[in-house]
Amino acid sequence: MFLFISKVLGILVVASNLLAIAALAGAVALWLGRRRLGAVLVWTAALGLALIGFGPVGAILIRPLEDRFPRPSADMPEPTGIVVLGGVVSFPSWARGAIALTEDGERLSETAILAHRYPTATVVISGGTPGDRPEDSTEAFIIKRFLVDLGVDDQRILLEYKSLSTAENAAFTRDLLMPQPGQRWILVTSASHMPRAVGSFRRAGFPVIPYPVGYTTSGLPDDYWGIRLEVSTNLVRADVAFHEWIGLIAYWITGRTDALLPAPDPNQE
Repeated sequence: MFLFISKVLGILVVASNLLAIAALAGAVALWLGRRRLGAVLVWTAALGLALIGFGPVGAILIRPLEDRFPRPSADMPEPTGIVVLGGVVSFPSWARGAIALTEDGERLSETAILAHRYPTATVVISGGTPGDRPEDSTEAFIIKRFLVDLGVDDQRILLEYKSLSTAENAAFTRDLLMPQPGQRWILVTSASHMPRAVGSFRRAGFPVIPYPVGYTTSGLPDDYWGIRLEVSTNLVRADVAFHEWIGLIAYWITGRTDALLPAPDPNQE
């Protein structure tokens, strides 16, 4: 039930959808003769679109998430393995039989780089696919083929192909690997998703080394005050930020993360 509710809320409670709902509700209110309510809703949608589409609202919301965990240094010790989270394969991959990546595709390119940098590390792909699919048509298997095409030895790759949420990524990957004290596991996911992912893995008793990828902000001061003319890009950034903040709150309330906003471990190398 939690998974179903979280997926529905994840679709509805994002900036662009809320603006569209407000505009539609305003139009309906005007059509029904509720002029004051309709005007409020329409103007709310218009002002919201202007602020989010042209202003730094999305960057202000997502920047604290992307800045939360720094990337490890390139000369860190050889890890035991690399865990990459799914959510990077879009529907055309199944419909057309050719891989199509989402905006989080950097997870795979960076994983390939890490796999070549650390040639003895195990590579673990964690990501299931809704519905009753055979293993060779799950997202994890498609990602495996992609990494193999990039030169990663398939004998190094393990698949966890049943998880449908970040909490399940953590729990099912822990059960697959049974991590031991002293082992070093790198976690690769999008920078904005890293706080929720790290909190979920910590809650599952699986300590990881965060390796954030796929940044959408520059990390410079103008992230907080710049005026941008790419409305679609700004709306996507705001949608991702809404999704992650709501996800953090929901995971914290339901005990699926160890903190509302997980922070780096000062004792971690």
